[in-house]
Amino acid sequence: MKKASCAFILFLLLAMTSSNNANAFPEYQAWSQKHSKRTVNCAMCHAHGDGPEGSKPGQMDTLDADAQKRLEVARGAEKPGVHADNPILNEFGNYIVFKLGLEQVYKMRDDPSQLKQALGEESDHDGDGISDGEEFEDGTHPLNNQSGAPWKLFIQNLQKKWVMVAIILFIAITSLFGFKHLLRYSSKVD
Repeated sequence: MKKASCAFILFLLLAMTSSNNANAFPEYQAWSQKHSKRTVNCAMCHAHGDGPEGSKPGQMDTLDADAQKRLEVARGAEKPGVHADNPILNEFGNYIVFKLGLEQVYKMRDDPSQLKQALGEESDHDGDGISDGEEFEDGTHPLNNQSGAPWKLFIQNLQKKWVMVAIILFIAITSLFGFKHLLRYSSKVD
C-alpha cells in the first residue's frame, strides 16, 4: 500500500511539472476562440501555429543549445519587466510575459478575459490601430495588420486617411454635378 501511494504521488508530481514545462496556455486560445467565434491557432502567441511542443521549426524538439538556454532564462521571468527572448514564443507572446510576468500569466489562466485590460491600450504590435488586447478578444492576429476585425480596420483606416476620403468624395460629388449639367446642356442643344 505504501509503494502504491508513493508511486501515485510521484506520478502526480511528474504530471504537474510536465504540464508546465512547455508553458503552453491553451486556456487563452480556447477563451479567445469562444469569445470571438473565430478559429484561433497557437501562432497568436507562439512561433509555430501548432504550439510549443513538436519537432517543427519554432517548437521544443528543434531548439539548439543556445535556444534551450534562452528558453530556460525565459522560464524564470516570473515578474513583469523581465526581458526574456523565449524561442518558442513570437513577439506578442514574449511581450505578454514581459508586461505581466509568468506568475500573472499563470494566475489569469482561470479567467483569460483579464488579458485585454492587463495589456492596456498602448500595445499595438502590428500598428493597425487596434490594441493587442482587443485583437486577443477579437480572435485576430496581433502581429498581422491585415487581420483585425473588418469594421475596426475600416474605422482605423478611415481615421488615418480621412483627407484622402474627403478629396475622393469631393471629386465624386462635383463629377456627378458636372455630368448632370452636361446632360442638361446637351438636351437643350438638340
